[in-house]
Amino acid sequence: SDSALTCTVPRPSQLINGPRVPVVVQVAGQLSMSTLMFEFTDPLPEIHGITPLHGPAALDKLLTFTGLNLDVLDAITVGGTSCQLAQVPVKVGEQQLPLGSIAMCRLGPVMGSGLVVKVRARVSQIAASYVDSGFRFNVDAPMVLS
Repeated sequence: SDSALTCTVPRPSQLINGPRVPVVVQVAGQLSMSTLMFEFTDPLPEIHGITPLHGPAALDKLLTFTGLNLDVLDAITVGGTSCQLAQVPVKVGEQQLPLGSIAMCRLGPVMGSGLVVKVRARVSQIAASYVDSGFRFNVDAPMVLS
């Protein structure tokens, strides 16, 4: 439109928050500088905890992630198995949850122990590669009833 401009800024090779810089646009050889300043920030997720960290092999499990910037999560895997992102509540009781402080996913049947929990974030509308969250999920040993 005549009053809006949308552009994609490539991610810098070195991640540095700031500095604030003006936006300069050149159209047909004419430069125009905005009065608003642009600041690149890298909202990568920080995972502080996952619950539960164990569960039965055969049943679906709802995993809850806590941390910062979790609203940029694009995908989650546990031991290579996709964990379907779930709707996150915005309130617990009367308490408003900070944006990006909780993520949830539904994990189907899995086997094994020490399963690596990996996450992928969406940065500038581009999906980054999966990274190890530092957490491991363990499948509970089945109980044998005689």
